[in-house]
Amino acid sequence: MQDEPITPQVAETAPDKTPQNTFAISESAARQIARLALERGTPGAALRVAVKGGGCSGLTYAMDWADAPRERDKVFERDGAKVVIDPKSYLYLMG
Repeated sequence: MQDEPITPQVAETAPDKTPQNTFAISESAARQIARLALERGTPGAALRVAVKGGGCSGLTYAMDWADAPRERDKVFERDGAKVVIDPKSYLYLMG
């Protein structure tokens, strides 16, 4: 009996789902980001996520608040909560 060849299957993403190779904000994270922004008195602010030099592996994560995105930032939004990521950090985050 000859073994059937194994063919990799690629899962298709439904139109309302976030593709697997992008940054996504969970529902819970969106609630927390919105709550923290409101607590600090800047409900329209975005959470800035960055990858910087440092740490044991040579890289470390940094988070801060941004009143507005920078020109080349990638902006992600869910339920009113925003996250901004600079292009270089985005490449590291996406692996």
